[in-house]
Amino acid sequence: MADLFIPQFAETLGATRFEIGILGTAFALSMFISATVFGRISDKLGRKKIISLGCISAGLFYAVSFFSASFPNFFVLRILQGISIGIYPGALAAYVNENSGKMDDHTAWGALGIAFFLGLSSIIATLVNIRWIFVSVGILYLISLLLVSKLKEEEIKPFVIPLFPKEIIKKNINLYLAIFFTFTGINVTWTFWILFLYELGATPFMVGCITIINPLFEFLTLKFVAHRIKWRGTGLGILILALAFPFFLLPDIHSRLCPCKLLQELDGPLCLQAG
Repeated sequence: MADLFIPQFAETLGATRFEIGILGTAFALSMFISATVFGRISDKLGRKKIISLGCISAGLFYAVSFFSASFPNFFVLRILQGISIGIYPGALAAYVNENSGKMDDHTAWGALGIAFFLGLSSIIATLVNIRWIFVSVGILYLISLLLVSKLKEEEIKPFVIPLFPKEIIKKNINLYLAIFFTFTGINVTWTFWILFLYELGATPFMVGCITIINPLFEFLTLKFVAHRIKWRGTGLGILILALAFPFFLLPDIHSRLCPCKLLQELDGPLCLQAG
């Protein structure tokens, strides 16, 4: 929810475009390391505990960002946010899978939630300012923590996984590399997305209206389309994504971006379905 306006907020703190790129890299790396570590910890301590820890940590560091007075200060907080966000997704996905949940539904409803809160964040940025988005995120994580407390306690089953699972990596290396390069391109775009829209003349509210199409279309695709595509879904999704991104060179007004976002978001659901 807050991440959409992070580049603009960093600019208000005096960050250059290069520093914003480094900020995005630091956030992603911290999240990757955290997810790797806490995924293993959740195998030993249980999913619910790790999900709760992630909600507490993320809510705290996002809310504290309200008080950021300089870019170096915010840079440190952004790394802590990345660590916090990396704590719970793996444990949450495992909890859903282990309790007979459907990953398609898990991802679809998550996308719908993102769509709703992207719209909310654009309203907050328009009516108040970006700093209050951080406070809102903290409140939402608190609500999430209360909901997590209602989850049933799961039986902890010991997992024997080598520190470096080379056999698993070797078996799935082509898929891992495809996802790696695909999401590298996606996140490069997202890092500067709002600044790109501002250069086209979009207001904060219009930024939300355009961006909300992305997760909303993902929700619709997962619920009504993705499960019907069984053959080489990952390849099809990546192909559509590759065809969609060059069209971002064309728009000279923000309203023309909508078809590009619709095509782009087909990638996530199709890749998920194939996995």
